[in-house]
Amino acid sequence: MLAAEFQRAELVGTWSGKAKDGTQVTYRFHKDGSVLWLVDEPNFKRQAPSGLRAKYTVRPKSPLWEIDIHDFEHAGFKNVSFHGILQPLEKNQVKIEGQPTNRGRRPQSFSDEAVIFSKTDP
Repeated sequence: MLAAEFQRAELVGTWSGKAKDGTQVTYRFHKDGSVLWLVDEPNFKRQAPSGLRAKYTVRPKSPLWEIDIHDFEHAGFKNVSFHGILQPLEKNQVKIEGQPTNRGRRPQSFSDEAVIFSKTDP
C-alpha cells in the first residue's frame, strides 16, 4: 500500500506489534488526538500500569510520515515527546520507529529496531 492511499483517519484504532526483543507494544489511537501506549514489559508496567496517556500528531509525507506522541499525562514524561517515523505498509499494517526526545533525534530511516504494527480492531 502506498502512503498516499493510507488516510490519517485509518490510524484510529488499536495497533499491536512485537519489538525486536519480543516485547509486545500496543497503541490505541483515538479520533480526538489522544493515544494510550501499552508495553508488555515489567519496568514499563510498574511505572505505568494502565499505560501512558498522551496526545499524538501525524504529518503525512511520502514515503515516511512523521508521528509525534506528546503531552504525556505521566509526571515522569512531562518534558519528553516521542518523535517517530511511520510508513503504511498495507491495509491495517504500519511500520513505526522513533525515540524519546531526551535520547536523540527523530530517525530519518528505518533500522532493524522498527516495529510492524497490525490493526487489531479493523
